[in-house]
Amino acid sequence: AGAKVIATARGPEKALACRELGADVVIDAAAEDFAAVAQREGGVDVLIDIVGGSYFAGSLKAMNPKGRMVMVS
Repeated sequence: AGAKVIATARGPEKALACRELGADVVIDAAAEDFAAVAQREGGVDVLIDIVGGSYFAGSLKAMNPKGRMVMVS
């Protein structure tokens, strides 16, 4: 549909799986600050959070103004 997909994973195996599934950008959250990388990539307009908890603050930082967050945790 034209969306740029930024995925997060923990560890190289899961990151590779995200790439194989078609993510445009994959962030290893165990090794990188996912919010900083997401902002460098243009920020996030729609964020699907399946972790919550300690990731919530970073998720907010990754989002663009007027972005939307869906909590699935």
